[in-house]
Amino acid sequence: MNSLHYFLIFLIVPGTSTALRHERCSFIANPGPCKGNFEMFAYDMDNNVCVEFIYGGCGGNPNRFQTKKECILLCNALADEDEYLIVYTDKNEQQITDGTMSEEGSVMTTKRENTTLSY
Repeated sequence: MNSLHYFLIFLIVPGTSTALRHERCSFIANPGPCKGNFEMFAYDMDNNVCVEFIYGGCGGNPNRFQTKKECILLCNALADEDEYLIVYTDKNEQQITDGTMSEEGSVMTTKRENTTLSY
């Protein structure tokens, strides 16, 4: 069966958002039961931003990112930066335009820098 591929390049500007988010972003931040003190970032669905939180080191859930940039890119959150040009691709380098990003793939930004983030 042939599948159609839709292409979309979109701009994320503070004050706007789209529905494309990785499934990791749908969880409420959870520090887990351990007592470690690891600074991480989580996506806050209510405010569409990535927030810092303390992760205990075990348990919790997938809504946990080592950097704010990783959280912003995968969760399509509002960014502190002026704007990002973001292209989401699947493992075959086909652009993704709807649904969640549940398969392996990457997110590429081009604006001030060119960064590729694999997930």
